Amino acid sequence: MSIARNTLYYSSALVYQKVLGFIYFALIARGLGVEVTGQYVFALSFTTIFAVLADIGFAPVLTREIAKDKTKTQKLFAQVFSVKLFISVLTYGLVVLFVNLLGYPGITKTLVYIAGGVMLLDSFSLIFWAVFRGRQNLKFEARGVIGHQTITVILGLAALYLGLGVKALLAATLVASLFYALYSLSLLVRKLQLKLKLVYDKQTVYWFLKTALPFALAGVFARIYTQIDTIMLSKMGCTAQAICDAHVGWYGVASKVTLALQFIPLALAASLFPAFSEQFAAAKERLKETYEKAWRYLALLVVPLVAGVVVLAPEIISNIWGPDFLPAAQPMQILMVSLIFIFLTFPNGALLNAAGKQLTNTSYMGIAVMVNVMLNIYMILNYQMTGAAIASIASTFVLFWLGFIKSKKLIGFNFIDLLSRFLKILTAGAIMTLALLYLKTYLNLLTLIIIGALVYLSAIWFIGELRKEDITDIRLIFSKKNNI
Repeated sequence: MSIARNTLYYSSALVYQKVLGFIYFALIARGLGVEVTGQYVFALSFTTIFAVLADIGFAPVLTREIAKDKTKTQKLFAQVFSVKLFISVLTYGLVVLFVNLLGYPGITKTLVYIAGGVMLLDSFSLIFWAVFRGRQNLKFEARGVIGHQTITVILGLAALYLGLGVKALLAATLVASLFYALYSLSLLVRKLQLKLKLVYDKQTVYWFLKTALPFALAGVFARIYTQIDTIMLSKMGCTAQAICDAHVGWYGVASKVTLALQFIPLALAASLFPAFSEQFAAAKERLKETYEKAWRYLALLVVPLVAGVVVLAPEIISNIWGPDFLPAAQPMQILMVSLIFIFLTFPNGALLNAAGKQLTNTSYMGIAVMVNVMLNIYMILNYQMTGAAIASIASTFVLFWLGFIKSKKLIGFNFIDLLSRFLKILTAGAIMTLALLYLKTYLNLLTLIIIGALVYLSAIWFIGELRKEDITDIRLIFSKKNNI
């Protein structure tokens, strides 16, 4: 199956998942209210941090080794599955232990227990799909992603409509994850004739653990980086658990927008990594050009998104989540600024990995995590969710800047030229911002979005930072019809 076809299948499934998931979260937040939404968000965030322990980086290694030699599929899969069973029991035990040690109320503990089941099932699905990835087939995984999200939404909305409460909503996700795991497992048995065997080979396990360590560390840092602020908000900077739950609910809404929009650089990074890998080895000058284009195109895309949400955050929240969630407006506006650095970090990460600097990339993530945790301790205690958002900007900038400086050393791009272009793009964003600020008292949200987009496109065209060939290039990058 071709790379382009695989990418089309999987990218389409992810877009479906993101869009439907965004709508679903908005509906359940309206139905549950601020405090209960906070409990829901916390349970998923808490178990997400432990999810990386349940995998410990085995999935990407399994994919890579099967891709190298498909005849070893059964042997490798059986070994990983056997270790996985032991690690999963241990991980779930740690989830139960820590949620009790931290003294959360009974309802929160119950939600975490259910979310822990979701975590384990999804973790097993990850290694099942890793086998198919190793055999270069993403079609079935794409179907699984669509099925998982559809079942979650149908059962969840039914539970919401019947007034069954937040436990039933998480149970709906548990059922969907069970489908996802059983579907992937059944395909392994039917399509690849794999068998579930419990085997243990000390040498193989040691090799897997050693090889998976960089991936595991990267996963740990990524999970802590994206979830630690929510965990801290659930216990710090408030006088009662109900207030903490409300802060988590508001912050969950604020962060949902930035998380949803990250599919854009993710889609581009999927194209950049193989292109950078090829060009780093054989065409350094072309690599520099590709990096600069990717950097500028991401800037062109992210600036209007940030400008629009910063200006229209109260209107967006009122229309989508309801007036009870209006306190989320300020942290949402702050988090949107961090989205600029998040977008522009993706080319750096893709370049470092392509150049064989994955350990350097992981170390940069570790530094950003330390900055994030230290800032959150102070900022959340003093400024609650607004402080968490500010800490996110600072740590995201650190991650971006470290990768940016290293990328410059690797390929020697023109820093002054990139800065000049970025300032022009910011100018167009500022013009859009002023237009929206003036018009927002007169027009509805949808009209403002359309007008804002038109103003930005006109400004960027007039300034000279958007040309016909740029539009063609962007379409080629995201459609995967380049020679990657």
